[in-house]
Amino acid sequence: MRGEHFSKHYEARSIEPVSTVGAGDNFNAGILFGLLRARVRRVDLPTLNERDWDAIINCGLDFAAEVCQSYDNYLSVEFAEKYAL
Repeated sequence: MRGEHFSKHYEARSIEPVSTVGAGDNFNAGILFGLLRARVRRVDLPTLNERDWDAIINCGLDFAAEVCQSYDNYLSVEFAEKYAL
């Protein structure tokens, strides 16, 4: 992640993947979910700090890691319920 005031590398989750199909799509979905959960608008993006981005990126990492532990290309209902808005 490279922001206006910081740069940071985020490590992928340490998991035993079953399939990586859908990992990128679910990572992106997690990022969007994190932005929505934090009620971030487009005009807010330049003002986000490292802590804000940590929370947002972690949603993406969680979503991608979860889908990689299944042969399904989507998140389970149980996982989604943990992240309910």
